[in-house]
Amino acid sequence: MKKIIQTYWKDPVFSKIIAKSILGLFGLLFVTVMSQRENFSATLSMLKSNNFTTPPALIILSVGFNLLLIALFFNEKKKNYSLSNPEDLTDKNLAFYNRLIASRLSIAISYDVNLRFPDNTHEYSHMKRHDFITEEKYISLRSYKLKNVTTDMSNFIIHTESVENKMHPEEIHIKAFNNSNDNELKVEKLQTTEKSLFHDFKIYFDEALPPNGVIDVRYLIILNKEVSQFEFESEVNGICLNRYKKGVNELHFKISLLLRPKTYFVESMDQYGNKKILPSELKLEEHSMSEYEKNIISKYSKTETFQTISLCSFNVKEELLIINFKL
Repeated sequence: MKKIIQTYWKDPVFSKIIAKSILGLFGLLFVTVMSQRENFSATLSMLKSNNFTTPPALIILSVGFNLLLIALFFNEKKKNYSLSNPEDLTDKNLAFYNRLIASRLSIAISYDVNLRFPDNTHEYSHMKRHDFITEEKYISLRSYKLKNVTTDMSNFIIHTESVENKMHPEEIHIKAFNNSNDNELKVEKLQTTEKSLFHDFKIYFDEALPPNGVIDVRYLIILNKEVSQFEFESEVNGICLNRYKKGVNELHFKISLLLRPKTYFVESMDQYGNKKILPSELKLEEHSMSEYEKNIISKYSKTETFQTISLCSFNVKEELLIINFKL
């Protein structure tokens, strides 16, 4: 419970609601007291005396106000985001997004906005994603081996990063490389100024990829404020695959935590919001970092060994995979 309170207290949405609620409660107290006294001087004298008692009506209103505070917090993130094409959604689709938003807003956003840039050009033979949730940073290491399956040249892929609270694009650190020769790849921010719940990045290949050409790309994402959004006692993290229209042949998805989770499982969700627990090869293991990982993670965490939940899946058909865990 202490961890949850600390997590929420750092949340800017929660902080704003707290501030507004405190002001509202003081206003409510003032109006109540003024209604019982003829003038302001008498009100001050009453507050300084030891005979002041809180009216029952004020107690009831205060309790109601705090219940409203809780409701506002859990619905504020939902208000901060509007679906791309709500007129195209059925009631079942809306139920799907509502369930996603209740679990983790950024997953719902990813599923919604990924299809603005569907990838009909590349087949992904290997897709690796490893998320490290450290003391202060959310660090994600990605590695994609992909093939151009069209008759045209290919020059780039699109990455969309979705977050729980609006960020400026410069708050998202992303660097990309060609895995074969370690050449750094150009990363272009498609949104340059506005704060948003999602940002698109274009990752250019160092050489244009011809038909049937293959490239192995790795990239690093660091989010400074995202860790404060995790409750940890009961949490989810997901990967959206609906952008990759030519398929993902082999997927490795890992989440590395500071503490060993008590329970964990993976589930899929279809377009109607139906969840299904998958009988997958989900493993929990102590993860000793590679030199590449150490060079990155050691800058932001003193931990060298993480508790890692690993998912490996072949010929992936699901568009959305969600790993649930409790610490």
